[in-house]
Amino acid sequence: MERREQSDRTLSKCGLFLIVSSLLLFCSGAATAVEITSISPSTASPGTYITLTGGPFEDGTKIVVGEEPVAPERMEKRKLLFTVPGLPEGWYAVSLRNQHETFPSGFTLHILEVEPRIELITPSEIDACSSPEERTLAILGVNFKPGAIALLDGAAVSSLQSEKNEITFIAPPLEEGIHKVQVANPGGLQSLPHMISVNGIPEIFSVAQGEEEVLSYELIIHGKNFLYQSTLVVNDISIDPNNGGTRPPIFRPHTGSVKYLDCNTIIYHRRPVSTQIKQISLQVVNPGGKQSPVHYVTVP
Repeated sequence: MERREQSDRTLSKCGLFLIVSSLLLFCSGAATAVEITSISPSTASPGTYITLTGGPFEDGTKIVVGEEPVAPERMEKRKLLFTVPGLPEGWYAVSLRNQHETFPSGFTLHILEVEPRIELITPSEIDACSSPEERTLAILGVNFKPGAIALLDGAAVSSLQSEKNEITFIAPPLEEGIHKVQVANPGGLQSLPHMISVNGIPEIFSVAQGEEEVLSYELIIHGKNFLYQSTLVVNDISIDPNNGGTRPPIFRPHTGSVKYLDCNTIIYHRRPVSTQIKQISLQVVNPGGKQSPVHYVTVP
């Protein structure tokens, strides 16, 4: 009788052991509940880092934004970091997924349209006197959407999106100074302004002798940024232009007269005292005081 009771107790212990072992085995195979307790920031653009707290997070855990699974950048037991995926603007539910199942969180992420950003404009400086080819600007940047356009001083200009993140346009003739360039995506989101400068300083490139007359001859002055009312300084003597020929040339002793042709060309009618060859200095001074470097030439 005693042996039977001992046998029954032994069987009961074995049964209890088997039940506990089965429960442990079942629990080890079941998924552990995972939760999110905070999301920061909750409003962001694609490429922004987001921090989630909660957990417990384990290897293989992924964040699901809408229906887009995202691998974490960094993960701890109670915190993980991920990057906002490139999804269209809108509100997206955020959940977690491990190897076994998906856990809704009740949190949402508001994804904003990413701003276009200008990284480089080339050239960044143009001359006030320049050709359309010289005023062709290339804007390089990121986040330019198809159909993005260029803005010059806040106004839309005709532009071409030659590549995904490159826009080219021909700037109109601009006044000397600083001008701002922006890129606007089709939705209206604009980049921060990027500045270009317009150089109005005159410069003499070369001087060539032109037609000769009885008492004078022409010196053809080539350069840039000449203005209609630019003054030519010859050997420190100022000669005003004759307004493009609207009034007769005014000859000055030992100097002559000046005629403006265009922003690259000035005709200097020189009336020398003698035919002896000598060096003279030439300088162009624009209204407002901007002046070219002194240019030297050897002429009669």
